[in-house]
Parts: sequence; C-alpha cells; structure tokens
Amino acid sequence: MLYVDCGVHKVGEQIRKVDEWFADSCDLTILAFEANGASYHAALDALHDVDNLDLRHEALVGPSHEGETVELHLDGDSGKGDSLFAARGEVVEEVPARRLSEILRVDYPWYSSAALLIRMNIEGAEMFVIDDLCDAGMVDDVDGFYGMWDDLSKIDPELDGAFLAMLRGSGITTVTFNDRDMPHRLRMDAVRRSMQRAIARASKRQ
Repeated sequence: MLYVDCGVHKVGEQIRKVDEWFADSCDLTILAFEANGASYHAALDALHDVDNLDLRHEALVGPSHEGETVELHLDGDSGKGDSLFAARGEVVEEVPARRLSEILRVDYPWYSSAALLIRMNIEGAEMFVIDDLCDAGMVDDVDGFYGMWDDLSKIDPELDGAFLAMLRGSGITTVTFNDRDMPHRLRMDAVRRSMQRAIARASKRQ
C-alpha cells in the first residue's frame, strides 16, 4: 500500500492514523508533502517514529507549471491556510515544485502494483494535482481519494467550477479525512472502511 498525504501541516494526524490502521497488516509506505518550511520541520520532528515515511518539503504543481520552484503564499497565522494562490496571503516563501506523477514514476515505479491512496488538503492546489494525474494518464491507478476539496470555491469560484467538471469527467469522488474529522469515531470508521475496500479492490486487480 502506498499512502500519499499532501498537506501534512505540523503534526500529521492522518499519517499517524493510517500507520496505526495498516502498518501491521500491509506492506505500507507513506509519501507525504508539506510546502511550508517551518511546518515541514515541525512535522518531521512529530513523525520521526513513523516507519517507511518519506516526508518532503515540496509543493505539488500541475503540468502547466514552469520552473523548479513555486511561490507559496503564507496565511500569516498557523500555516493551515498557506496556498499557491495569491489570494491567501502577501508574504511569500519560494518552495521546490514537483509533479506528483513524476515522483510516482521515478521514485515509486511499483505504485501501479500497490493500493494507491491519496489524501489532499492543500488549499485549492488539489486542482493542480488532479490535472497532473489526468495529463499523465494516472487517475485510474488511484484506488481512493481523500480530503474535502472545497477551498478553491472560496478563492476562485469560476476556477472551482472547472475543477468540479474535471472531477466529474474523471469519475473522481472523495471521502473526507481532515483534522476536523479526527475526533469523530464514526467518521474515522467510515474512512478506515473505505481504505480497506480500496486495498481489497487493488488486491483483486493484481
């Protein structure tokens, strides 16, 4: 199982939960991204005891992005509102930029033979990642998408409409799995069952 977590923030509660659920029953690898430098170092410290974790200080971009870096606009608060969209803040941090499709193909070439689960909470940049996966022909390789991708509707409603059309056209639906869900046992049970079903589908595919 390859679990990809985009937008770890400082603690990485979802990473720890996935590790708790599946580390003993699966050959689990966790690939995670945090664009904010301070949050990345906090998460690196908080998750130091999680085995098979590849945590990267990188921002995920779409196929139209040019250059090796991208501007991260800081929310000036806790960092949870940091975004690649300028509407979220005037203070900018220059961050290494990567395409998820490239990372999977180069660093995890076995991804297509694993259960591939992707969670995102990256303040509107989910659209860039989905555009990248669509462009690379990799959407159907993903066995489950997680997170609540509603931030773009608050940043650019017109662009959000295009994103929703992209999701519908690709047959993508998501299961909510964010910080606000963590205290609720029923929600966590639903996420875990969804992931178990995704793993079962991937196993049958192989």
